[in-house]
Amino acid sequence: MKGVHFTVIKRYISALLCFALMFALCSCSIVGNGNSAVATVNGEEISASVYRYFLSNLKSQIGDAETVDGRPASEYASEKALEAAVQLYVTAQKAQELGVEFTQDMQKQLDTQISDLKTQAGSQEKYLESLEQYGLDEQTYTLLLKYTLIQGVVTEKVQSEYTIEQINDFYNNDMVNVQQILLKTTDDNNQPLSDSEIADKKALAEELLERINNGENFSDLKAQYNEDLANTELGYMVSEYSNFVEPFIKASMKLEVGQVSDIVESSYGYHIIKRYNHVDNSEMFTSAQTDILSCMFQRDVQLWTQAATVEYNDDVISSVEY
Repeated sequence: MKGVHFTVIKRYISALLCFALMFALCSCSIVGNGNSAVATVNGEEISASVYRYFLSNLKSQIGDAETVDGRPASEYASEKALEAAVQLYVTAQKAQELGVEFTQDMQKQLDTQISDLKTQAGSQEKYLESLEQYGLDEQTYTLLLKYTLIQGVVTEKVQSEYTIEQINDFYNNDMVNVQQILLKTTDDNNQPLSDSEIADKKALAEELLERINNGENFSDLKAQYNEDLANTELGYMVSEYSNFVEPFIKASMKLEVGQVSDIVESSYGYHIIKRYNHVDNSEMFTSAQTDILSCMFQRDVQLWTQAATVEYNDDVISSVEY
């Protein structure tokens, strides 16, 4: 549901870097100085080249899609790339306050990552050439890798300190359990179906919603028609901090227990969503542990970001072409 082909309906906002993508051909370009700051986080600059790196990774995820959930792909990617970069820097800065230090073991991991990347590139020279595709120098890219390692340790530390009472409270009060029937409008290569195929999917979605509203069993229709292979019998646990795209989150969070949504359109296709009661559901609680902790941490990162002093340079941001 993020305008790409993932049926898990995840949206790409994670600040974790995709190392394998570093050697992909980058089609984003910077007009002017790549070392200019697109933003500052508590006085620390995020260079245009760093932003370009995140933007390029996002573009590779989005592919040829012109829009993502009703928004121009370039606008969506710009927002999410900036968000990911800022959150990475905020989390790295928060590390010192939380007592997380960059240890010798972390330095060894960093050295191993860089060595592996150089081996993958074929030589030191080709490694530097790959970085230059993004407007990155070795020092800046090493900093990104360092911050990513720190981010991982901060995540583990913060999540390990959540109490069972806090976890239960978030699960019961800030999350909803939903299941869906998804009718996809893209193929497995993230290419849109033909106009006639999309029209057929919409007509089927309208038919299924009418049948549900007339009393047919949602689960039976889901078993027959759902094209989201990742959606299990237990469904999804969703919060406003989930790594799902906005249309799915917004529709899910509005539902009362037992209520069925109208047709929700996203870049994945057409969704019919039903909310179920998850409170005191021990099987769901157990299966959702990773999602609960992830949402709680994302909530904390957003709070840290709101408390930070973040300033954006629109002129530099607009100089990075999508």
